[in-house]
Amino acid sequence: MSGYDDFIERLESALADDEAREDFLEYLQGLTGEGRAEILAEADRREAEADVT
Repeated sequence: MSGYDDFIERLESALADDEAREDFLEYLQGLTGEGRAEILAEADRREAEADVT
């Protein structure tokens, strides 16, 4: 699972459950600058692929 997919899965869980929301906040706080950059790069790549199709 990519970092982006993990992020989306955690975000979706956080939207549905209070405990998952706390876990998501901890996850966000633990992300490194490199981790955030990887997630953003993957989101940009997927968006570009979606625009092509």
